[in-house]
Amino acid sequence: MSRKHGFALATVCSVLFIGQAHAQPADRRIAPNQSVAPNQYLVARVQAGATLARYLQSLRTELLRLDANGNGAIDTADADLLNAIAGANFRSNAASPFINADLDGDGVVTESELRQKLGYELRLRGPANLSFPPRSPADIDEQISQEVRRLMAADTDGDGRVTWNEIIDYAKRQNNYTRNSTSAAATSIRQLLPLAPNGGTSVSLVEIEAAAAAVFAAVDSDDNGTISQDELSEARSRAERTLREEKTVIDCGLPAASERSKVVLLGTYETNALSSVALGSQDSLTGAGTIVVEPGDQPLYLLIASYQPIIWRFEGAVERIERVVITTTQTGINKYAAKDPPWAGVTGLAADRVSFPHQSGCFGYFTDAPSLDSAKAAATIKQQIKKDVDVTAGLQRVTGFQIPSGKADTSESYRIALLAKPAVGAPTMGPDTPNPDQKAATGDVERNFRQLTPGGLIEIDAVSVVTSTTAVPYEVRPQEAGLVQLMQSGALTRNQRGEFLIHKQMRFPTALVGRHAARFLLLRGVPMPEGDAGGSLVVSEETGEAIEKRR
Repeated sequence: MSRKHGFALATVCSVLFIGQAHAQPADRRIAPNQSVAPNQYLVARVQAGATLARYLQSLRTELLRLDANGNGAIDTADADLLNAIAGANFRSNAASPFINADLDGDGVVTESELRQKLGYELRLRGPANLSFPPRSPADIDEQISQEVRRLMAADTDGDGRVTWNEIIDYAKRQNNYTRNSTSAAATSIRQLLPLAPNGGTSVSLVEIEAAAAAVFAAVDSDDNGTISQDELSEARSRAERTLREEKTVIDCGLPAASERSKVVLLGTYETNALSSVALGSQDSLTGAGTIVVEPGDQPLYLLIASYQPIIWRFEGAVERIERVVITTTQTGINKYAAKDPPWAGVTGLAADRVSFPHQSGCFGYFTDAPSLDSAKAAATIKQQIKKDVDVTAGLQRVTGFQIPSGKADTSESYRIALLAKPAVGAPTMGPDTPNPDQKAATGDVERNFRQLTPGGLIEIDAVSVVTSTTAVPYEVRPQEAGLVQLMQSGALTRNQRGEFLIHKQMRFPTALVGRHAARFLLLRGVPMPEGDAGGSLVVSEETGEAIEKRR
């Protein structure tokens, strides 16, 4: 082996094959389900017959596409923008049947308009659209009626008029919305972000090219400047071996399961409720979920994997819980390190029955079962505890689960339960009940929060939380719940344009990103708030210019 190749290989092994890192933009936009090392991206783009110049030129073309905001770096903001564009494209396609049926151009669509437009389209297509033998007028009318009923489901307030907001909400309720509003390019960004210096969330194109050159040098084992098929095959095999070796060194530290226990594995991306307690940091967006233990005699060994930091509240026949093991993908603020401890918490169980893996990458989260990801998680668990998983359940966004059945609870089922019987820890918005004037001022902010976070904000006693990190009450509650809290305290008011005016020292609520983002005006003489404004716009009244957000 040449000295040059030896150095390059060492560089690749020490820089590119390290750790199984994860990355995510601020508003939970990138959703990695498993570990990805950056060499998978770079090595996959080396082709047999390539020279370094051709390889780098091809790579530059692709990186320019990934650098969506054109700032010369690959970062979480690029993923935000690419995912936002993907979501907009999906919503646009879903809205098309409504927009095309707005026959009078008044901005709303009625059942009559839909029926007229669909009838016209069927007549226009003529016999080519008809089955053989030709369908009767009654059959055609039924086809139109079925489509009208499907589209009029968007009319959530039942006034017979589908508005633009209802169309957008209808698009977001589609089963494939989450999948189709995530750009495939986000996967490439996730593969590259572990190259960022010091575990950051931005890596420059220059830094990527330097890493790519090191990869090329390592692949070019005979040092002749051109990649052969044999060299390429060996490099890809080496990358796969390295990933397998990385996985074997992860220390799960999972306690043994008793012979009689039933093993239950749950997976989710996030919960649809937020916690009043922050895990790890005031800037952490911490979810709250409920695990209802069903009656029975068999002990339960429960494992839960989520993307979001979550405090799980246990209710019901909790005496059945032999052990609960909780892990998360997120291990810090904008940090997704597989070898770091998870950020998770539990209430309603004694601490001696709660475990957290030594490393969050022990087994990954999943949002569907059965699926490839749930199968991988179950296989890892079986290897660790020497016992099969009996029940597996997963969903993208939940209020909680019932175990051992694995039934996932959604916001709708939770809302019905709350209406039937008020519960301790029911969703709230702020620490105090607002007076009528405050209700009028904060009403639309609360409505936006309810729409985006149907489970609301759950009151949790920080002292009761068994956690792998720290658990402290939010100084300012997250997202719109915090905006309401600040308005109630007088730190914020809102003008007729919906902009928030900052009157005194305060802290930004965490996770004001995406649809939660706001517009702030920092009034003269008021110090810059603590915390991170997220994706919100902050303008100084003194200068009239935007103030760069800071953490």
